[in-house]
Amino acid sequence: MTDDRENWDAYMEAAIKLLGLTVRPEWREAVISHLIVNAGAASSVADFKAPETCLPAPEFDPRSTSADNSPKS
Repeated sequence: MTDDRENWDAYMEAAIKLLGLTVRPEWREAVISHLIVNAGAASSVADFKAPETCLPAPEFDPRSTSADNSPKS
């Protein structure tokens, strides 16, 4: 998403409605600023091309009672 104000206002309104949140009028500018910064960070992560030698992280299982959280078969 670009830095276009109307798009960010619309996005914030849709998210507020979908999540059932309340955002005070005095917080709106700060919320939109954070959305813009986080979108930039997410874009950087999404654009990163991992080398073929990278392996996916093991699956975390919070029910595991051992220190080994390696993928379960």
